[in-house]
Amino acid sequence: MSNQLLKGKKFPRFELSGEQRNKIYQQLNSYSYTRKHRFYRQRFMPVISGFALLIIFSVISAYSYSLISGENLFRFGAGNDPYNNFTIDLPSNVTMEKQNDGTIWFFRDGKYVGGLKVVTDQEVNMNTVSVFETEEMDGMHHPTLRKLNHVKTEIAVQINHFYVTMDGKDEKYDVYFHWPAFDLKDAIEIMRTFKIHE
Repeated sequence: MSNQLLKGKKFPRFELSGEQRNKIYQQLNSYSYTRKHRFYRQRFMPVISGFALLIIFSVISAYSYSLISGENLFRFGAGNDPYNNFTIDLPSNVTMEKQNDGTIWFFRDGKYVGGLKVVTDQEVNMNTVSVFETEEMDGMHHPTLRKLNHVKTEIAVQINHFYVTMDGKDEKYDVYFHWPAFDLKDAIEIMRTFKIHE
């Protein structure tokens, strides 16, 4: 039916100049370019967003697991506890017990005979009156300063403190041994086994 209506009718013919053709051509190209990019955006943005959320969720889950389990997966934050970041070989009759404040005590036959704590440089330089000897130790895995303190308590007469430098930190490990429970030779042999995990 539409063919019958068109028969015998003449439509005017319009000629476009080169400038008009270019303008129309540019408009059509910009429209198809916008549609193409809109199509890619609509199709791939949910995929990219989902992937980003998956990565964020995985990192948070792994970090939470490391905090709960105490495993040091990321080596930072609460998982990087200096009291879990070393090894030391003690005699078989000496045990280590972690205290409520985080410090570690050494026990032999139920008696407190030494320990380990983290101290600041200021704490290392306190109580200079009771210090009998100070020496830089050779043959250790890390820079170590030994100080012999005179204390006269029920548990010790003297204490050998070995201050071990932690790389990049203002704190030091203070590994200490009560005398007469440990003589100097035994304390030095034990300290040769002390290693900080990097």
